[in-house]
Amino acid sequence: MRRLAGVLFIVGAITFIVGAITLGFTGFFDAEELNSQIAAIENNRLVWSIGALVMLVGAVTTASGLVVLARHLGQTSSQRSTKIWTQIGVVLAVLGGLAFVISQIAALVLDAETFVNIGDSVGMILFATSSIGTLATTIILGIVLFRRGQKWLGGFLVVVMVLALVTGAFFVPLTNYVPLFIAGLVLALRPEKSSSMLHNTELDAAQAV
Repeated sequence: MRRLAGVLFIVGAITFIVGAITLGFTGFFDAEELNSQIAAIENNRLVWSIGALVMLVGAVTTASGLVVLARHLGQTSSQRSTKIWTQIGVVLAVLGGLAFVISQIAALVLDAETFVNIGDSVGMILFATSSIGTLATTIILGIVLFRRGQKWLGGFLVVVMVLALVTGAFFVPLTNYVPLFIAGLVLALRPEKSSSMLHNTELDAAQAV
């Protein structure tokens, strides 16, 4: 489960970033006026659709990785508080993924003018919900990993995501997906401690609180 989550993070992050780069070729992100944004989509509809679809796949894959990791950490923990927090993480990951799916479906099916006109209101709400859901889930899982003895990985995720949340950098997709890509490499390649060692580490952390 741990390695599966890592693989999903790696694949999801790469896929999402490729999709974002693809959308960049339309010139949409460089356009400042609404008419220019509409023209960028209309003149590059195929590239726009491919980019949006690839980003959708990447976001769903990454959210699936968060759910898998949260369930794994909850199922292998003997602490009730950990089980509760990982369940909250699952809910937040699903909500965040769902919000992004809705935004990307809108990008795929709506005409350019309608999509751009709702982008400053509904679109931003959906994107913010997706980003914050991913951030909050990652922070929760980072804390759990830290308490289970994986201090470098857990601390890294918590610090990076808290900074992104505080500074507002979570609106930049790379802020979410690059740290998860790094976490994916660690989770996929580094073996986990035995169940008994994890249990003792959790007990030590609980007694220290």
